[in-house]
Amino acid sequence: MQVHKETIDAVPNAIPGRTDIELEIYGMEGIPEKDMDERRRLLEQK
Repeated sequence: MQVHKETIDAVPNAIPGRTDIELEIYGMEGIPEKDMDERRRLLEQK
């Protein structure tokens, strides 16, 4: 992927395991199911 005339192959400073640049999220669409489940679990614990 090219951003500002630089080619990148991973998301800089990303959480380990979340460096994929192919993921496209728009609003709530495109969020991986495992990440949604993790977020729901964290919210239920509060």
